[in-house]
Amino acid sequence: MDESTDHQVLPSPKKWWWTTIFVTLALLILQFFLFRWEKVYDLCWEFYYEDHVWWVDTPAKHIVIGSSSAMNSIMPNRIHKENELEANHSLNLGMNGVTPIIALANLKRYLKRFPPPERVDLAITPSMFTEAYHVAKGYEKIYLSWGQWEHSQKWKNKNRPKITNSYFFPAMLFWSNLNFNRNYLFRQYHFTLDEMRTTRGFRPIYERSHSIEIRRTVLPLINKHFGWSHPQLAALRKTHQLLDDLGVKIYHLITPLHPKAYVIFEEDDAALKELELLLSQTVSPRPVLGSLNPTPLGLTHENFFNADHITVSGARKFTSKVYGNMTEHHELPTQQIDFIP
Repeated sequence: MDESTDHQVLPSPKKWWWTTIFVTLALLILQFFLFRWEKVYDLCWEFYYEDHVWWVDTPAKHIVIGSSSAMNSIMPNRIHKENELEANHSLNLGMNGVTPIIALANLKRYLKRFPPPERVDLAITPSMFTEAYHVAKGYEKIYLSWGQWEHSQKWKNKNRPKITNSYFFPAMLFWSNLNFNRNYLFRQYHFTLDEMRTTRGFRPIYERSHSIEIRRTVLPLINKHFGWSHPQLAALRKTHQLLDDLGVKIYHLITPLHPKAYVIFEEDDAALKELELLLSQTVSPRPVLGSLNPTPLGLTHENFFNADHITVSGARKFTSKVYGNMTEHHELPTQQIDFIP
């Protein structure tokens, strides 16, 4: 037998190392782009990340969607009582830190389980439309530029936490934000299933004696590093398109500020004017409910927990003022949002 024909040619160590380096670099480059792809981004929401719909057991004809300022302000049961509506007519899907991106994801979740509602009130909270707010979120950090990541690393203020996942590894963001337990938000915010279903999503902030220190930091963070978020505006536009296609009536909802905070917004409204322009370019006019101004709503210092969240007494006033007679909403004109009339 010719021994030379059975020899196995092994790759040289040098070639093996170069192949390993090439494959590693290729994978790093691939994940940099792949996990910024919208279809992969949307896949993250399928794993219960910020799921605020699973607990809903009965559909609603009227839904409120927004962040905690909506969650703490609108009382569905009070709406039912004052308008003589059936028990499950309204539903509050407000949730802590919900941006338009997350609101859209939860709306899609709802529509997979239930028929479309007759109307949806979309809470328009200015701070949720800022690029700076991406820093405080999970997978939404993916929208930050390299310069914004670098600047965020320098933040020392406890209210503006540093971000630890690297700009160059969006795969890490995807993995860290996967969640396979749909009720983790309930544990995080001490919700109970019975409570959420009984209140139809309203979360009260109970009264206490307190003083509120209002500073200019309550304004949305808009500066040379961070502007208004176009991904958030795009999500709002997609929400409108989805609801319009289903024939659902859309209202824009604005929740109030503490009187001192409103004065600060009123005195420095340049950024809000810019947001108003962007919103007018993004979505068509809709009827507008509520106001940043607490005075027409009958709200005073005692009704606020902080600059932009009202207590349960404030929620009673706000709900009655805005939703006390819902038949009047049919007469509201369509208009662009004007935060400081």
